[in-house]
Amino acid sequence: MSVTKPASDRVFKIGISGSYGGLNLGDEAILQSIVAQLRAAVPCEITVFSRDAKDTAARHKVERSVPVRDLSRDEVRPKVADLDLLILGGAASSTTTRRRSTSAKSRSPRRITCRCWSTR
Repeated sequence: MSVTKPASDRVFKIGISGSYGGLNLGDEAILQSIVAQLRAAVPCEITVFSRDAKDTAARHKVERSVPVRDLSRDEVRPKVADLDLLILGGAASSTTTRRRSTSAKSRSPRRITCRCWSTR
């Protein structure tokens, strides 16, 4: 897949929210991939809404990491409103997969989805 960079000098403010900062290797790998793809595609400043903001900032080298568990909804709202784009990424935070049976043959495959909303 080739990514064409926009000609604009604009730096996009992009937020990523999911099950990050909990030190789950799968979730952290998803975040690492999202960050790498964004940086390759557009000039951006990335904010991650995380359970462990210090670890997320150090591990993923993002411009901002917001400790969502320490803040109220009213304290987080202005941080989201300042973004150009909010991405909800990860497996557990954005999918609804039900398993009707415990047999391996009937299990639905886990889906990884990424949902995006423009905040402007």
